[in-house]
Amino acid sequence: MTMSRLSRQFRAMVAGDHERGATASEGGTTDAGPPSAEGAQNHEPMLEPNWSSVAAVAVEVWRLGQRVQRLPQPDAPVYQPLRNSVERLTYALGELGVTFEDPLGTAFDPRSSLEVAHADLPAGSIDSDERLIVTETISPEIRHAGRVIRHGRVVVGRQPTPTEIPPPEAQDGGGTHP
Repeated sequence: MTMSRLSRQFRAMVAGDHERGATASEGGTTDAGPPSAEGAQNHEPMLEPNWSSVAAVAVEVWRLGQRVQRLPQPDAPVYQPLRNSVERLTYALGELGVTFEDPLGTAFDPRSSLEVAHADLPAGSIDSDERLIVTETISPEIRHAGRVIRHGRVVVGRQPTPTEIPPPEAQDGGGTHP
């Protein structure tokens, strides 16, 4: 199956009534899709995707990729079919102009479109000058053509100061092992 055929099938799978697009308050998505147009190949009409469904699929593809990376030996040949599936699905989403943005480890900006699911902070421990970082990504931000179609959900926490970071030998259990 060619990628263009896979892309057309993917588009057909997630197509919905574009009049029915979800708003940000109805599940964190907006109907930011492009207008319908004639397809370049085979003069097939392009269906207007249901961007809420596309965003939900994109989140699940991202989660599958994250789970594959956390396997004990993610590069083992037995997992190649899973890696290939994630790659093909990511490619198909890219054909639609959909991208993932994982903010893990970045400075948290309260003006961003990220939703904070949890703040991993002791009560009263934040200074106004203290920077927060994204310590966990629950779901990435999903974009279509640069516009957010689903907000990312994250956990934020304090950025450790250099004095709070243990030296490397303390991180692995304290020195060399026989």
